[in-house]
Amino acid sequence: MRIRILACLSIGLMFAACRGPRLYPAMAENPDQYDFYAAVLSFEIESQASQDPATRFFIAFQKEDPPAELLARFASQGFKLEKGSEFQTGKGVKVCINGIARIDDDTVEVSGVRNGAPTSESGRLWTVSRKGVAWVVTKVRLTWEP
Repeated sequence: MRIRILACLSIGLMFAACRGPRLYPAMAENPDQYDFYAAVLSFEIESQASQDPATRFFIAFQKEDPPAELLARFASQGFKLEKGSEFQTGKGVKVCINGIARIDDDTVEVSGVRNGAPTSESGRLWTVSRKGVAWVVTKVRLTWEP
């Protein structure tokens, strides 16, 4: 019974993982927001590069594809990202950003989901801190696993 409940809960979380209020157009109101996303993506890309440098990366914001201008901005800084809607399980890594909570002037928590394969999807909470003029991931906590 306990296993059945956990399985149902996991499936429900997988379907709900990328839902919530839109993160855009808040970008205009919070220009640092791009830097928070870039820090999370840099962290995930660098973490994956040691295992498979050819991995394709996809990004979504609560089930929505990022605006074209955001993808262009990432591309201009060396990120090779694709729209989250083009992700197929087992064909890369998808990072879905669900929300941002400001802890203080130099720290935010970015919540989301990282999906790299059918059994490796997990909820994540990335702590992103300002180090000089850059924002970097200083801690990652799993919030759920299948």
